[in-house]
Amino acid sequence: MDLLKAIDAKNKFRDPIFGYIWLTDDEVEIVDTPIFQRLRRIQQLALTKYVFPTAEHSRFVHSLGVLQSATNIFYELWRKNRETLLQIIKSDELNKFFLTLRFAALLHDIGHLPFSHAWEFLLPKGIRHEHVSQYIVLKHPIIKAVLKRNSVQPEIVAALYKGLFSAKYNIIKKVISGIFDADRADYLLRDSYNCGVTYGNYDYIRYVSSFNLTRTDTKDDLSLTIEEGNIQVLESFLLARYHYNLQVPYHRTRTGLDRILEIYGSDLKLDKRLPDLKIKIDPPGSISELDLERFTFFDDYEIFELIKRDYNAGNIWARILLREEHLSPIFDRTGIDKEDLIFYGDYILMLQDEGLRENEHFITYRHDLKIHDLISGSDERKNNDGIKIKDKRGEIIGDFVDRSPVIKSLQEKTVHLLRVYVLSDQRDKAIQVLKRLYKRTEERKRII
Repeated sequence: MDLLKAIDAKNKFRDPIFGYIWLTDDEVEIVDTPIFQRLRRIQQLALTKYVFPTAEHSRFVHSLGVLQSATNIFYELWRKNRETLLQIIKSDELNKFFLTLRFAALLHDIGHLPFSHAWEFLLPKGIRHEHVSQYIVLKHPIIKAVLKRNSVQPEIVAALYKGLFSAKYNIIKKVISGIFDADRADYLLRDSYNCGVTYGNYDYIRYVSSFNLTRTDTKDDLSLTIEEGNIQVLESFLLARYHYNLQVPYHRTRTGLDRILEIYGSDLKLDKRLPDLKIKIDPPGSISELDLERFTFFDDYEIFELIKRDYNAGNIWARILLREEHLSPIFDRTGIDKEDLIFYGDYILMLQDEGLRENEHFITYRHDLKIHDLISGSDERKNNDGIKIKDKRGEIIGDFVDRSPVIKSLQEKTVHLLRVYVLSDQRDKAIQVLKRLYKRTEERKRII
């Protein structure tokens, strides 16, 4: 049985990463809805284009890419594990299962706010873009109708983003959102390509064919496994993500701009200038109401109109966001010990003693990164979603991390990203303060 022919994905779209991306007529109907087209106006990497000028791609193209990479991964799983899959999925339900995977992949980012992750803090406490995606899948009339027309339950798709679902759908969850998933498989290649860097590159063809399936002790559940000979393939994937994270999302200019976006967004919220999406939370951690019509036009473009108005009014944050003014990264340290944290704290106190006010004259950025979380992701670690290794006989011989000395050596280390940015008119003063602190620190070391 050829899954791709069975679902009749006859609409092809050119793509620089995969060559073509294939969609069914029903998937195209979802893509053509205004709420999905909105993703064209949400940039994948927020203001990273100010660092890498060609990083202009959107959540729209990424969503299509995740559908394609999820399809490729699952197709390889089906090719190598037909008997195992058919033990929990009836043959007449296989197409529905496959379409559930594709719809879940296609819609996984439909709930993103403007500037992607940078403005997620504006959502109510405990709510993330995944909850918004859930609500859209459950409530949008066209999306809901298309899913039901394909015998796919909207409730199952929504639950795959955040929530509980039956064990047999766990493999879909792992393919679209796990340690080794279709989401990362796409964005590492797509973001690297559009940024013009090679940090996120890895062997995609070998990667998607690296996985197998094994029955677990839980009824109807399957776990992903890899053969011992593919350990280096997954190491390469994780190290690509590690280098990509430090060089693209955590680039010092990008994090400074994220902080400006956060401050500017907070000001808009305080002044009640953001659109009222009429979000209601009931029960906690779940959206019970959201104005979908208003959300459809809440995008980067709308916020840039506000930025332009504030620029004309002389708002310093708007001037930075339109690149007329620039932040100066006076202090930038990737620390690994307590001395770095002490030095960072002392510098902030000395700037304040000089009369410089935080979030007015200078901006701080601190982020503590477990290298394991950079590589694998904290959610997966919390859920103990490890990948087991099989030998050539098909016997489980251990967990991936335990069998990979490269990853194991990194997993407990922490990187402290410690940054201080100042406005251009305070640059000279901030440099002088930093010089005094270095001098004082050297004198202290000599005394000790």
